[in-house]
Amino acid sequence: MNPAAILDFLWAQGFAVDLGQDDRLLVSPASTLHDSQREILRANKSAIVALLKEERQVTADLLAAAMRVCDRHDDGEEAREEMRRDCLALHIVLQRDLLEHFRGRPQP
Repeated sequence: MNPAAILDFLWAQGFAVDLGQDDRLLVSPASTLHDSQREILRANKSAIVALLKEERQVTADLLAAAMRVCDRHDDGEEAREEMRRDCLALHIVLQRDLLEHFRGRPQP
């Protein structure tokens, strides 16, 4: 399983997976992880951490690009907050697509 599939699998089972300080992998509720799930996480930890860091950067870049769009449209704070909420509500794949759209790069 690749890192994205592992995360999707865990999220579908109700686990929250995130990065803590010093890129520590946080899984909640950790007490309900099965040994097989723990082993998958251990075996793929570095790749999962790298993917989460990349996703965090995509989200930050998307929010910055969205605020530039708001600047061009002279949007007020209410519209900006709505844009932030909308961006954060998107799945990471859609965040990437929207970021590329804001950057003016067509998707293949």
